[in-house]
Amino acid sequence: MKKIILSVFFFALVSSCALFEKKQFISGRVVSKSTNKPMKAVIVHIQDTEVSTLTDSTGLYTLYYKDLSGFQLVFKHKGYKTTRVDIVEDKEKTRYKINVALERNN
Repeated sequence: MKKIILSVFFFALVSSCALFEKKQFISGRVVSKSTNKPMKAVIVHIQDTEVSTLTDSTGLYTLYYKDLSGFQLVFKHKGYKTTRVDIVEDKEKTRYKINVALERNN
């Protein structure tokens, strides 16, 4: 019985640690460079990961990831140039804000 209780306790401890894993947040707004108006449905992707999202109707996006340092954010939208932005490492920071103005393709 002690082994079962100990196993359940250990499993609960490991599970709770995973819940409290430090995540970093990155958010911002995407606008059109020519009109300065918010852009809806822009794909925002953390390069070399499976993490991505779309901007909402006001051009806002938010992403969560365990460690953003050393990655690039990639912004894609049909008819616009793909834009890449380096995420500059800051060990003390858990929130980043990156706003982008996308330029139309020629």
